[in-house]
Amino acid sequence: MPSDAATACGEKLVALRVLSVEEHERVLDAIPHKAGERGENAYLVAATQAGLLTRYQSDRVAAGEAESIVLGDYKLLYKAAAGGFARVFRAVSLEDGRSCALKLLKEGRSSEDGEVARFYREAKLLKRLRHRNIVPIYDIGQVGDSHFFTMEFVGGGNLKDLVRTRGAYAGGEATAIVYQIVAGLAAAARQNVQHRDIKPSNVLMGEDGVVKLVDFGLAVYDDPYGLNEDRTVEYMTLEKYSKAPVDDPRSDLFFVGAVYYQLLTGRSPFGPAKTLEERKNPTRYREIRPARTLVPTLDPRVNRALEQLLMFRPTHRYQSADVALGALREVLTALDEPIPGRPNPRPALPSDATAEARPMVLCIDHRPNAQKRLREYLSRRGYRALIFGDADRALRRLRNGPVAAVVLVGDSLGDEVFDLRRRIVDAVPGEVPVCVHLLTDRQRIRRGEIDETARNVVMVEPVTLRELRKAINHALNPHESVGDSRAGMRVPHA
Repeated sequence: MPSDAATACGEKLVALRVLSVEEHERVLDAIPHKAGERGENAYLVAATQAGLLTRYQSDRVAAGEAESIVLGDYKLLYKAAAGGFARVFRAVSLEDGRSCALKLLKEGRSSEDGEVARFYREAKLLKRLRHRNIVPIYDIGQVGDSHFFTMEFVGGGNLKDLVRTRGAYAGGEATAIVYQIVAGLAAAARQNVQHRDIKPSNVLMGEDGVVKLVDFGLAVYDDPYGLNEDRTVEYMTLEKYSKAPVDDPRSDLFFVGAVYYQLLTGRSPFGPAKTLEERKNPTRYREIRPARTLVPTLDPRVNRALEQLLMFRPTHRYQSADVALGALREVLTALDEPIPGRPNPRPALPSDATAEARPMVLCIDHRPNAQKRLREYLSRRGYRALIFGDADRALRRLRNGPVAAVVLVGDSLGDEVFDLRRRIVDAVPGEVPVCVHLLTDRQRIRRGEIDETARNVVMVEPVTLRELRKAINHALNPHESVGDSRAGMRVPHA
């Protein structure tokens, strides 16, 4: 076959190891053989439609920058994040196919010796910080003037984006997230490392619910009170006006409190600031609106932990990450929430009990993080938990055997939550299970559409797992006390 622009484009991508020979041939076969239709653009369109090139890669090739897709032994898939200092890409290893994130120092920074040194310092710091709640570093490399390192790719997203998308978190869920942030800080502190740039965008949450700290680029960064580092002006302002020592480790805890506040309320504790001078205003950090004025139902134990983290004077805060970790552990225990990173022992069952003897709770929720937490929590409380991501599958399961209770999550089901009880009644041949409707605040106005009874319960989020479990137990056992007795929980067998 005579050479053409499409063939030349593909051969270049094969030489760069972006495509294999077999993949290149598949793309060529998908392009019409008519003259004039085998240009570079036709090749890129066909390769993208076949899922062999990403949109980012196709755009780079079209711009004449195909070589920029590959850095050393890594192929860049797409840009995941960008800042003034570096860009982060989703990448894949050309050696073993492992997926990773690749952090690349921006071109304008790579000519500055201080920025390059800072970049490599971050990589080396992270390489020795091995902890469940810190993103691990895999490899450090340089190709020409390009400086990069690779690390675990965390697919769930950062807390800034998650809060923007879903809004505020319930107290127990927010506390579990913050507990993991502090656990990462405590591990770093044992290596004499501070983060110095704690903010929601620097905290990642995986699809498994594990929280990880990222971006240690300013860790233990030494600077006088000149406030000449724009990215850390919040830290420097706090330390200057609260009379804290420079690089005080308790400053990280203050900004953990700021993340906690945003998780609980859905908004930053600091007033808006468009200029550097506004960010330097100490009243932003000293005069924070109490979280309970925004969330009146906030649990007092959660509120106390939050307020102590956000104390302006460092002597009034928790004095170390380990101390804060202990306090947050006590809050989680009081809320009957699992401790992240710890095995969750199941209660002992009578000797004649079997897994089938546990009452079954079916939950309809498509969110992986919520599924995992609900399954673990109910299992530890003596239930069997079945989690389904869509209503049709759940209804098919209901037809196959008895279920004690069904949890309908409005945030996942949307408007379908209002009609699903009727479909359950139609689907179940025998006794209809207890139904618990978890409505979002937006759905609250349609609450009257649900016929509330002792066995058809409505709750409006935020709802803790403990409150949900108590509602299920009371609906199944209406004549028992609804107090928080963990022993002797007698629920009818499924």
